[in-house]
Amino acid sequence: MEWSITYSPELPFVRIVTRGSFNPEDQRRMNEAILTSPFWQPGMHTLFDHRNLDFGGTGYAGMIQARGNHIRHNERIGDGKAALLMGTMDAFGVARQFEMLSEGQVLARLRVFKDEAEALAWLTGGPLV
Repeated sequence: MEWSITYSPELPFVRIVTRGSFNPEDQRRMNEAILTSPFWQPGMHTLFDHRNLDFGGTGYAGMIQARGNHIRHNERIGDGKAALLMGTMDAFGVARQFEMLSEGQVLARLRVFKDEAEALAWLTGGPLV
């Protein structure tokens, strides 16, 4: 799994674009890369663009591990919004599983999307298009 992190002070969120194949260990390393970035502050909003990430072999146990990765850094992540943008219905289902497993367990407000305009509207408080 590879990722790129883009931060611009002009935008109200951090964009993380992923590609390759998902696995919880890479997700843990990605979280650490985000949280140790010089601009990061707890509570920042994030857009995770996972449209080019393959979740094919990821099951329930993988989502439990992913949730654990988030919980370990809960305070450092904070209570910002995190939009998860997915490319397929299968990936959307996996991400919804993560969202439901994390509900009430993490400070961040997670929401899964298939449409980028809707994800951005939710992150920025704008109207859903």
